[in-house]
Amino acid sequence: MLGKFSFLTGKAARMVLRLLLSALALWLVSRRVDLKEALALMSRLHPGWVALGVGAFACSHLASSERSRWLWRAAGAPLSRMEAWRLYWLGAFYSLFLPGGVGGDGYKVYALKRYGGVSLASLVKAGLLDRGFGVAVILWLSLGLALLVLPLPATWIYLSLVALVLFFPFVWLGMRIFFRSFLPVFFQALGYSVVKQVLQAFAAICLLLATGTAFHPAYPLAFLLSSLALLLPISVGGMGARELVLSYLPPEFPINEEAAVAMSLLFFLLNAVFSLAGAMAKGPNTASKSEAG
Repeated sequence: MLGKFSFLTGKAARMVLRLLLSALALWLVSRRVDLKEALALMSRLHPGWVALGVGAFACSHLASSERSRWLWRAAGAPLSRMEAWRLYWLGAFYSLFLPGGVGGDGYKVYALKRYGGVSLASLVKAGLLDRGFGVAVILWLSLGLALLVLPLPATWIYLSLVALVLFFPFVWLGMRIFFRSFLPVFFQALGYSVVKQVLQAFAAICLLLATGTAFHPAYPLAFLLSSLALLLPISVGGMGARELVLSYLPPEFPINEEAAVAMSLLFFLLNAVFSLAGAMAKGPNTASKSEAG
């Protein structure tokens, strides 16, 4: 009983700490950005752009679920599309409350471990690749957009073009060396990763346009770069982390910071609604497979 109490107390303390860190991040944002203006932009949204953004956001998560399904299949857990979607959605619910998505990833490993014959090492590798492909695509897309947006010296432009061409061959080589058993699903995982990140960036831009802000390619670049902040275990569902990055971007970024923060907050709200709805999802039915194993 005492051990259970200690666990619950520690869990509550971690949640309070994450809330405090999110509040601190938003306070730091308020020191550089006019949050009242950002909230004013959020109060007059165009419903057509919002609807398009919601549709793109939902499709991005379907693509992410498919990426996970292919990786889980390579790990030895061949879930159906519906089973994979339910598990992914429930994982999103846990990720909303635990830092960096660790809670969601941990739950998915726990649920899939019950799928008889699946090794823990393979599931952990699948989880690492799931995140790794996402980060790799964000970096690749960011590099391409940086060539369009930022005033880079000629030498950096040439180096960036070379990096764009060689980026994914190096990713493939890394998989061949460290994750060889997952190599047969490389192109599926890569393809769905690209689709997910493009759709998420498009959803964010739709939310930006819904505020009446004019489009500039610097906004999707800023959004992608701020997405990397969500990997850090410092907030609840990334609240405050993305906005903090957006408010501290260098002056070379030709964006309206209030509009960028409004876009980010709207995206967080959309993700929160999606993740909370994941509480209604059920994990995969592993009984028959476990019995067979």
